[in-house]
Amino acid sequence: MLLLIRFKMFLLKRECNITVTTRNFQYPPEIINLFIHILQPVFPIFKFFRFLPMKLIIKLLLYAVAILITSYLLPGVHVEDFTSAFILAGVLALLNITIKPLLIILTIPFTVVTLGLFLIVINAVIILLADSIIPGTSIDGFWWAVLFSIIVSVLNGIFSGLTKEDRQY
Repeated sequence: MLLLIRFKMFLLKRECNITVTTRNFQYPPEIINLFIHILQPVFPIFKFFRFLPMKLIIKLLLYAVAILITSYLLPGVHVEDFTSAFILAGVLALLNITIKPLLIILTIPFTVVTLGLFLIVINAVIILLADSIIPGTSIDGFWWAVLFSIIVSVLNGIFSGLTKEDRQY
């Protein structure tokens, strides 16, 4: 299915076309326009790009849903609303791209000695760092962050398995 969406790019002062092609699902224009309008104030870097790929938006939304589910399961993790969860998902994604590889390289000896279990500690530190940045979230301690990282990782694995496309070679 081919879906054509028109929206105004305020930075360029002209209309741009976004085409989204999928195999089995047609995205309603209202949902895509809603995602675009939600993401523009959340990501200031959005105006430097023409559009965010739909897969990235869907992954961030599923990551936010996993964060909300985990906050309902764990009493030591508090997330105010979906907007806070979505911002937390974006910040965690950015921290996992930038800071986590540096921490992994710096802690290679500990990771080798603990047979990789130290990576859970690195995940908890990244989550606590994101918690200190975002005002709408609260994690009560280190062990809640460890449990949070484990449960969110499991839920993201389940969600990514559900959204995986069939590849034909």
